Amino acid sequence: MSNFLKSIVSYLTKNKEIPLNKTKLIKILYLIDVEYYRLYGEQLFELEWVYFKYGPYDYNFDKLLTSSNIEINKTPQSHFITVSENFDLEHEIDSTIPDTNGQVIIKRIIDQFGEYDLSRLLDVVYFCTEPMSEPIKIGDSLDFSKIDTNNPPFQKRNLKRSDPKKLKNIRKEIKKKKIMLKKSKENFVSEDRSDFFYEQMELLDKENVR
Repeated sequence: MSNFLKSIVSYLTKNKEIPLNKTKLIKILYLIDVEYYRLYGEQLFELEWVYFKYGPYDYNFDKLLTSSNIEINKTPQSHFITVSENFDLEHEIDSTIPDTNGQVIIKRIIDQFGEYDLSRLLDVVYFCTEPMSEPIKIGDSLDFSKIDTNNPPFQKRNLKRSDPKKLKNIRKEIKKKKIMLKKSKENFVSEDRSDFFYEQMELLDKENVR
């Protein structure tokens, strides 16, 4: 999995020159896994997806980044990631992922969603994937068996947003979490704040929650 991750990060940051942070990377990995399952009935990655805070997550993700020797450049707002300049081309997607179907799906999902900003990407994750559309709570495992394998691939499917009432309720809950976090901000120290924390605060500040 570590070589898989290196090759995907390289494809995003070097081939596509897309600025990448941890939150965006894990959401793209999730979309790849969903699409692979939709077409072939199994996950491509050995990730255990759960609903954590605002979306799909794997509790071992940070350890996986560390073991993959992926560079993490911390800023006050985010943790941007890349591979080292001397990254061996033998670790590119076509070499590290023997499954040619997986290669195609990885490149297609990245080509389609890689340049989405976080808000737009989260819309796809929340409203266009079956595991996230089920009634779930934080900590629940995401059930990939709910994925409709009869649905066409993402690129041919008209992605539809949730109904306005559902969207309004989700935004209301997120706004509540934002208020709670701001009230308890004195309990946080800067080194404990993840890129996810900063990104969600920035996203919520910009969001027009009705």
